[in-house]
Amino acid sequence: MVLTRYQEWASASRYVGEASVFAIDAVNGLGLIDEQLVGKEAEVMVQFQGISGPIDTPISLELRTLSHLWVLGAYEVVRVLSNWTRRDATISFGALSPQLVELKHRFERLRIPLAKQEVARRHKDTDSPFAFPILLAGYGVAWRVSDTTIISRRELADGFLVLLKKAGCGT
Repeated sequence: MVLTRYQEWASASRYVGEASVFAIDAVNGLGLIDEQLVGKEAEVMVQFQGISGPIDTPISLELRTLSHLWVLGAYEVVRVLSNWTRRDATISFGALSPQLVELKHRFERLRIPLAKQEVARRHKDTDSPFAFPILLAGYGVAWRVSDTTIISRRELADGFLVLLKKAGCGT
């Protein structure tokens, strides 16, 4: 049986429950929005078939805003999970702490310019205080944070979902 993207999120969300039952709802909500955004991005990307890499084009306010808000919300859950693993290595994510910290840093690199319009401290010499929205072939909505770095919402979502699933496998 093939699961929908939301069903994957819903199935994997239970692994955050040992730390906080409230996080289950947050992950489920993020999963629902992620599935909707993936669908909207696919509709938009049809017009750019055959193009690879970044696509500098106007993105609808709805798609930009929902993607932006998804990043902010998901970052908070990733940050909380990272804090939990630092305090209690016995929870499912304990073994994944290094990967979780790496994902949190990836989120931060985008979240800080999106939320604060500041450069992420770890990238103060390379990044812009503003994240410029673009489309990225194969991923959908993304942001250019430096001359050489683009971070897509889908990349962050995929990374988060993979970690949730790994927590369930105990790896």
